[in-house]
Amino acid sequence: MILVQATYRVIQEANPRFWVIENTRGAVKWFNSLLGKPAWIGYPIYLWGIIPPLSKIRLNMGKERMSSSKAAERAMIPYQLSLALAISIESAFNFIKGEQKQ
Repeated sequence: MILVQATYRVIQEANPRFWVIENTRGAVKWFNSLLGKPAWIGYPIYLWGIIPPLSKIRLNMGKERMSSSKAAERAMIPYQLSLALAISIESAFNFIKGEQKQ
């Protein structure tokens, strides 16, 4: 939890327009007290933060079935989720830029 608290402190100091912390259902009981309710839930992944709406994502995962010897693989954020976040945030910034030009 110390890492999450430190991350959240940096987020508050940086005050970014968008931010996200990813974890699984098991983190909810600890994260909710600091971060509030998840902004997005796509079982088994939960996202906390300020994120623009995400398009539908088809997560083809099997993290739960990986052995403990594959901890580094299990810890990776799925590519499909990373791509959806990148597209969503980029689209939101492009929309904001367009509004500012008018």
